[in-house]
Amino acid sequence: MKRLLAIFLVLLPCCESSDKPQLSLTNEQAVYESVALTSINSMSKEIVVLNKTNVIWFQEKSLEKIKKFTNRKYPGEAKTFNAPEILIDRIHASNQKIHGLNWNPIIVNGRLEAAEKHAPFKKGPLKETYSYYSFSRAAFSNDKKHALVKFTYHCHALCGGEWLVYLIFEENQWKVTQTLTIWIS
Repeated sequence: MKRLLAIFLVLLPCCESSDKPQLSLTNEQAVYESVALTSINSMSKEIVVLNKTNVIWFQEKSLEKIKKFTNRKYPGEAKTFNAPEILIDRIHASNQKIHGLNWNPIIVNGRLEAAEKHAPFKKGPLKETYSYYSFSRAAFSNDKKHALVKFTYHCHALCGGEWLVYLIFEENQWKVTQTLTIWIS
């Protein structure tokens, strides 16, 4: 299924009429699409994505603590988390403040929703009755062939998980190569 989507994305610009604007994604948007397709893995249900970046983890943790966290060995995870250190530096630096999410889900069946309605942005009691997702800003290597992003899943008020996702650009698409669990409930 994922290969068909990749082929579709490559061929889509060729098949469209020249009168219509071509589908064009920034690197960051393409990373979000790849993570969503891999992690959410559903095009049949609508997903809700918060319209602002989720940066609390980066604000609460120093760069040194994040580097120490990514270098530890955890049961059930990859033996080592192989994201280049420069990506860890860059993702920490670029997620010190909240940004509008520069993405409107195109391939995945998703919609953006105001972050203020949901944790961790909302103050007061949480009464979510459906699942939603949030992302950090993505960090890229100088050659734009490696990326790191934080992906969060909230299922109702008291469950979910958060992961660092390392991607490599190969065969004209972003591929998730490793994930590191930050927390899971």
